[in-house]
Amino acid sequence: MTKWNDVGRAFTTMEALRRRMGAIFDEFDRSQTYDNATWEWPAVNLYDNVNSMVMMAEVPGIHSNDLDVKIHKNTVAISGTRKAYVPEGYTVHRREREAVEFSRVYTLPCEVDPIKTTAILKNGVLSLNLPKTQTSMPRQINIKTG
Repeated sequence: MTKWNDVGRAFTTMEALRRRMGAIFDEFDRSQTYDNATWEWPAVNLYDNVNSMVMMAEVPGIHSNDLDVKIHKNTVAISGTRKAYVPEGYTVHRREREAVEFSRVYTLPCEVDPIKTTAILKNGVLSLNLPKTQTSMPRQINIKTG
C-alpha cells in the first residue's frame, strides 16, 4: 500500500508542476519584449473598496477611439492600438515608439456591473470605475439568540 501512496504523491506533485509551468508560459505569451525590456500591455493596478473596484491601466500614446473595453461578469477585456504617427510633410529620421496592438483579459475577484461602469482616459492612464453587483457585496448577517 505504501508504494501506491508514493505513486499518488508523485502524480500530485507532477500535476502541480504542470499547472505552474502552464501559468509561467501564459505570462510569457502575454508579454512583449523590446530591446531586452519586457512590457505587459497594459500595466494595471486594481483597487477594491466595499462598493466598487477601480482599475487603472497605462496606455501611453493611445487615443480613446483606439481603445476597447468589454466587461462580462468578473472579467475585463482591454484592447487597443497605438498607431505610428508621422506629421504631414515630415520624414522619419528616428523612431523609438513603434505602433503597438494589445489585448488582455483580467479576472476580477468579484462580479461587476457593466451598465454602471465608467471609463476616463487622462494623461495616458485609463481609469475604470467598476461598481460591484449586489450579489458581490458583503452582507451583515443578524444573529438571533434562541
